[in-house]
Amino acid sequence: MASVNEWMVREYLEALGFLVRQPRKYQVVARSKGIHEEVDLLAVNPLAKAGAAFPQDMLWGARELAQVPGVIVAVRGWHSERFTAAMLASSPEIYRFAEPDSVRAAAAEMGLDAPAKVLCMADLPTDPDPRAEALEFLRSQGIDG
Repeated sequence: MASVNEWMVREYLEALGFLVRQPRKYQVVARSKGIHEEVDLLAVNPLAKAGAAFPQDMLWGARELAQVPGVIVAVRGWHSERFTAAMLASSPEIYRFAEPDSVRAAAAEMGLDAPAKVLCMADLPTDPDPRAEALEFLRSQGIDG
């Protein structure tokens, strides 16, 4: 199922004009992921201005993505429950792709200084307070959108 979710995100980014690359073509199962294996997709937007500021809103759609010159993407669509702040805090593998070593490796592959770190996930809480709490937690972990 994870590959289907990655495929949908890839198609979406390509439809927006991004050039997308999948850094690895295999699933890591029998061991812990290496830092270079945390990122699911790398995408460069040739139409965006280099050095542009990232959108301030944490929930990005096509309009926000169009402003970003490059993104490091992690797809976490395999959860069936909502991503609350408590669940996120207890599952560091969800946002590990945004750690400095992983970002440096991905940025070097993309040829960009500071690509945006984007987390694609299944669902957030619907109530405003828990939703804001989850988004603030993700921002504190280095996620841009």
